[in-house]
Amino acid sequence: MLLRTGQVGKLTSHASRFLTERLNLVASKGWDQTRRIAISAHIDAKLDTPGAIDNATGVIVLLLLAERMKDYQGSTVIELLPFNGEDYYAASGQMIYLEQNQNKFNEIMININIDGAGYHKGPSAFSPFNLPDDIKKCFVCSAGFKRKYS
Repeated sequence: MLLRTGQVGKLTSHASRFLTERLNLVASKGWDQTRRIAISAHIDAKLDTPGAIDNATGVIVLLLLAERMKDYQGSTVIELLPFNGEDYYAASGQMIYLEQNQNKFNEIMININIDGAGYHKGPSAFSPFNLPDDIKKCFVCSAGFKRKYS
């Protein structure tokens, strides 16, 4: 991995919208399909923003995880999910993922969605939707959240 700490980068995006077939990339490693950890980030940006924090940083986290997982040999399947659009766009990739996994959600032990990583002008948020209390406490303590989670 090349580190560019302290260097300035510039990204210019020239995007447009057009009708196409819906699809969503799923990168996974592991072999036990009954035990899955889903880690997702949205490929999106709010109108009139460059999308650096929301959510290029989440996608970068997924790419870094993919690199770190190249030698992963565990049985638990780890899925990296760069979901399309959430802000001002159709979420067709997410919808097809939901359709394809409709009867398999019991296999997914947890979904961690990375959104706005690196944002420093306000508090961080942790939203433990439907997590058991013991797992909520584990995440809150390990992440160092001082406030009550939402």
